[in-house]
Amino acid sequence: MRLWQKSNAVLAAIGVAVFATSWSASAQASGYCFYNNTSEGVKRGDVTFNGIVATDCYGVVEGNIAGQGTSYSGADILNGMAWGKNWVYVDATDEINRHYKGLNLSLSATGSTTGSWSLTGTDANGSVALNLPVLLDVVIALKAGTKYALWAFNDVVIDGNDQGTFQVVFANPGMQQPDFSHLLIFAREAAAGTINERDD
Repeated sequence: MRLWQKSNAVLAAIGVAVFATSWSASAQASGYCFYNNTSEGVKRGDVTFNGIVATDCYGVVEGNIAGQGTSYSGADILNGMAWGKNWVYVDATDEINRHYKGLNLSLSATGSTTGSWSLTGTDANGSVALNLPVLLDVVIALKAGTKYALWAFNDVVIDGNDQGTFQVVFANPGMQQPDFSHLLIFAREAAAGTINERDD
């Protein structure tokens, strides 16, 4: 075989290997439940809010997600996603809560790979809106091990005595289900956007 033929054969083999590698990497990438392309078995029903299954979800993402006062904001991540903008960090199980437009909301959770969470809240602004009960879009982030995933809820009625469940389905580097590290909640007024919805 001539030298140029050998070179072309080698380049073709490298091209196939690169294509296979990039396809494999993209096949394992995180995605949306709406498009049926999440990774590691993440589903809308892994997190509930007042008995309601999430409208959409996204995951699994390698890394950390946190609220305000850290090196980056989880709200910045959400505002770059397909669920639209105007997301604001509200609280996390491992951070200090903040006021959201006159509402004082506090998130807590119990459990390990499965468990329950609760969101308690009070009006902190008298008769000025927003007042409980209030209609909000909500995203709950679940961090476990070295990964996290997100669940979005469209038009949720929050009355300050809210609760839900969570289930960790993704794996740690040892291919075991890790215990949850923390939950976070982000919110926006319901009129600020729409989250994709599917009928599966």
